[in-house]
Amino acid sequence: MADDPSSTVEPAPLQDATSSGPFSPTSAVAATATLVTANSPNQSTATGNVMSPTTPRRHTSRRFSQKRGRSNSSFNTLGSGGHLDPHHEALQKIRQFLKGRSAFDVFPLSYRFIIFDTKLTVKHALATMNQHGIVSAPLYDSKQWKFAGMLTLIDIIHLIQFYYLKAETFETATSDVETFKIESLRNIEKDLSVPPPPLYFIHPSRPLFEACKLLIQSHARRLPLIDLDSESGLELIVSVLTQYRVLKFVSTNCAKEISALNYSLRSLGIGTYVDPKPPAGTDNPYYPIATASMESTVFNVVN
Repeated sequence: MADDPSSTVEPAPLQDATSSGPFSPTSAVAATATLVTANSPNQSTATGNVMSPTTPRRHTSRRFSQKRGRSNSSFNTLGSGGHLDPHHEALQKIRQFLKGRSAFDVFPLSYRFIIFDTKLTVKHALATMNQHGIVSAPLYDSKQWKFAGMLTLIDIIHLIQFYYLKAETFETATSDVETFKIESLRNIEKDLSVPPPPLYFIHPSRPLFEACKLLIQSHARRLPLIDLDSESGLELIVSVLTQYRVLKFVSTNCAKEISALNYSLRSLGIGTYVDPKPPAGTDNPYYPIATASMESTVFNVVN
């Protein structure tokens, strides 16, 4: 399975320090949060073992493995309605498993993630993303001390569209991008008449099943985990839950149930398939799938 190019980088070194700022791992898990700010684009890092402000301060023992042990109560209920076929029975067991785990259980004992200050320039943000091999990162408003959203490749595409349409010359666009700040991306969305991205997030202690439902309902690929500091009341970015992490967690812990999922993707309506009878006037042989060729311009592809 390919690595997850999210804002989380692993593994991270364990150090004896106390982290502070807009991040907070839960359940005494070691995490390294790198906050990239406008004043120090070369990154400032805090590492430590931190208890969640909303978690009782007690000793928490967890094995050094991403695979969690299963509780018997998660698998002894199939619900009413009589006997189920093996596929649906396995689905029921997987759902019960997800309901018995928190959104934060998906993460390993040691991990590192990157946060961008909204005052940071897009140039420095892209350089950091390229350096760490990630395609997204949570944003933090250091003026209001709150979670401000996510920086994703969609934002960069909007930036390309804006300067392709608005810039007089390539040199003008290049000069502007040098000092363009992340916080100004929202203004570009207005100029392009693009609705701002919805601000979805969830508390790390909420059931993983609930987080999965939110991912599906919102069509999001990632879901930030946000906690609150019990003393200051400030929002704390714990990490970002991705579809990849959920799938990896399920495949690691529910191998037996997955082997019983014998329905095909097409029979379940999962995926997009070429329509054998496309509507009249359509010249795309792969309708409704959009395609591009080597001769297609980059702007036409991103647009």
